[in-house]
Amino acid sequence: AFNVAAFDARLQVSRSANYPQVGYNVVAERRRFSEEQPTGGGGLQSGVGPIVNNFGLGAILNWEVDLWGRVQRSNEAALAELMASEDTRRGVMLTVVSSVAASYVELLAFDKELAIARKALANRREALALMETKYRGGSGTRLAVEQARAAVEETQAEIPPIETSIARTEGALNLLLGRNPGPIARRSLDALELPRMPQGVPADVLTRRPDVMAAEQNLIAANARIGIAKTAYFPTLSLAAALGLASDDLRWLFAETARTGVAGAVLGGPIFTGGRIEGEIRQAEANQQQMAVRFEQAVQV
Repeated sequence: AFNVAAFDARLQVSRSANYPQVGYNVVAERRRFSEEQPTGGGGLQSGVGPIVNNFGLGAILNWEVDLWGRVQRSNEAALAELMASEDTRRGVMLTVVSSVAASYVELLAFDKELAIARKALANRREALALMETKYRGGSGTRLAVEQARAAVEETQAEIPPIETSIARTEGALNLLLGRNPGPIARRSLDALELPRMPQGVPADVLTRRPDVMAAEQNLIAANARIGIAKTAYFPTLSLAAALGLASDDLRWLFAETARTGVAGAVLGGPIFTGGRIEGEIRQAEANQQQMAVRFEQAVQV
């Protein structure tokens, strides 16, 4: 569940690229320049003292224009990863539910086995008592008595392992249910009824399984990642603007003459990357092929 929340937050981060990013900055600076540095070399200007104040207040706006669909494919990948994590959560839930059901039925089976073993023990004790009576009456042998006693002890030895299995299964059920160790309230095995299964279930019902759906969404995300990697070949266009106030004296910071501003566009792209982009595309394609194999495996299983 926390994994789902993390991917939901990642989707929110990805979608934020659809909108301009607006920020602000506040500057209060006091700087001392070297008096030995020549004018124009980044040092003092003529007639200016070595200590200079700088105050500023401004707003900044940046926005990347999605020319080649990079942001759109990023959102597509983030959404698919979110859906895959949700399907994985559902798969975990179903696994827990099915494990609880299987362990419960197994526990009832152990109860039935224990009842049969105790019944068998009672029968063999009756048989032993009968053999001892016959032996005392002269119509039985000592060998028959010892054979009956051995059968009693053999059956009696079968009971402790069954009781251990019952305790172990109860512990596993409590663990699955998030409870402290203790007895499990239950009915008898004979009280259960098998659910009626529909006839002629179509094969496409497999697409509703959470593990298959998660594998499909991971494949969709991997496909989108290939598109994101390929957009690195193309230039990016970013729009930027900044408005603010600046002054070397705090008294004049809000004066009309203290206004500053800049607006522009930046278009940039790669010329030589030493194979970095090609490697990223190959990596995305290999990951997509891996997700395709995992999807096929999920369907086959």
